[in-house]
Amino acid sequence: MNQTIVNKPGQSLRNKIYPSLFILILATLGIHTIAMAASLNLDEHNQESEVRIEQHESILSVTWPTGDSSQAQIHFNMTEGQPLIEKIAFQENPNSPADTIAINMNPLLSVRVGDRDLKKRGGWTIFFDRMQNKKSKTYLANIKKGQASASSTKTRAVLRIGEVTAGPFQGEMRWTFYAGSPFVLQEFVMASETNGVAYLYDTGLAFNSNKPNTMNWHAPLGEFQSQAADAIGKAEPLAVKGRTLASEFPQGTIALFPPPHRYFYPLDFSNNFKNFWMGSNYGDEDLPFGFGIRHDPKGDNRYVPWFNAPPDTH
Repeated sequence: MNQTIVNKPGQSLRNKIYPSLFILILATLGIHTIAMAASLNLDEHNQESEVRIEQHESILSVTWPTGDSSQAQIHFNMTEGQPLIEKIAFQENPNSPADTIAINMNPLLSVRVGDRDLKKRGGWTIFFDRMQNKKSKTYLANIKKGQASASSTKTRAVLRIGEVTAGPFQGEMRWTFYAGSPFVLQEFVMASETNGVAYLYDTGLAFNSNKPNTMNWHAPLGEFQSQAADAIGKAEPLAVKGRTLASEFPQGTIALFPPPHRYFYPLDFSNNFKNFWMGSNYGDEDLPFGFGIRHDPKGDNRYVPWFNAPPDTH
């Protein structure tokens, strides 16, 4: 899952990003989910939580403190046919207005599915496999809204939305918010009842109405890179140092990166396989400009085991 950073106006990735909002994006496939009610269910939400979750007609709003006096807010639009993330905003202190960083975004998930040969030595635990040489099929996730629930403690809250399907996988989306921190974990949590499934996933955010001004990152050798979003065409893989790619807007920045130790399938070497992407029509789909993280299906083109999704795993 990847992370999103939101900066105060005028700051860039070149400098210290603070105050910032970070959204981790992760697809955790092979995990069962729990059915939810058709509207926002707050039965497990602690009303004393520092993370406020409210519903105003079709909009679910989440507001939480990100530092000493700053707070962030994300609005989710539960109307079918509308972008799921209506806006991301940031307020530097209680006396300042909230700055809208970006509007009208959709989370993206593309799942590549292949067949694990369970008769081989090792079965599910086989490492010496070459999935890149087998047939596979890619599915773009479909998010049906209508269902939402929240659970929380004093300082942490989880918002669950929708019924999500992608090929043989079904599940939901989850966002975890941490009081006192600008980090948000965004996950697709899904399961498959099909046996022998090996998979890879690509994920990210698409901007439905407003592109960022620039995309910022550090090249593999550390040089700071910045490119105007309008100059970026069809989505292409990108080699990035530090696993962070940022989209800069006039009022702040949204950056994405995967959580450490939860993203890459096992390989012999830790080479940079261009595990980011940015641009339009990602995966040859009819998609607006976006950016995110990806798994290279060929890896180092030797043993590429992919991930396993055994049925009934939790």
